[in-house]
Amino acid sequence: MFSDGRPRTLREIADELALEQSTVNRQANAALKAGLLTRSREPGQNAWHFSASEAALEDFSRELQDHLALLDRALQALPEGERARFLEHFDTFATAYSEAAVEG
Repeated sequence: MFSDGRPRTLREIADELALEQSTVNRQANAALKAGLLTRSREPGQNAWHFSASEAALEDFSRELQDHLALLDRALQALPEGERARFLEHFDTFATAYSEAAVEG
């Protein structure tokens, strides 16, 4: 959510995640204490705006690269001629799963 660099209020976070604002408030404050988020307030505004800290973004990027490397390594276990077909089938599966999740 925060990888786009856009600061968000607790209300915006709650709306995007479809969570109660009280839940988001607790989690955001825990992330703030852990150094994962920063917060700022625009002059004349009441609401805090939360952003990912540089350390959190660096950790996320590193973890993502590690995970992608694992996926690539696993993909290499398939015969070379089957990799593209597997990815096509997986894309179909992932799309159908996403649509089913939205439908409930």
